[in-house]
Amino acid sequence: MRNIQESRPLLGAQPGQPWEDAQYSLDLFRPSMLDTFEVILFAKRLDSQAATAIAESVRLERQEAPQKEATRVKQAAVDLEAERQKNIKALRP
Repeated sequence: MRNIQESRPLLGAQPGQPWEDAQYSLDLFRPSMLDTFEVILFAKRLDSQAATAIAESVRLERQEAPQKEATRVKQAAVDLEAERQKNIKALRP
């Protein structure tokens, strides 16, 4: 997916001024290094729902981060001890 900032609008439209109504938004772009066009169409209601879901996901990730880190550290210690025990057995005659 191409970054919108890397494209330039066509037909005299100013950046950030798509063709839109209360429900939909449509942008027509021509990538700066290509001889093709891109149309970006989205439903504003769905875009709003997606933004809300992303914000909730970020919030949950931050909330769960300390527990995930504690679990990771504990598992690393268990793995290290298992490796240590394996090495001890290999060293015994």
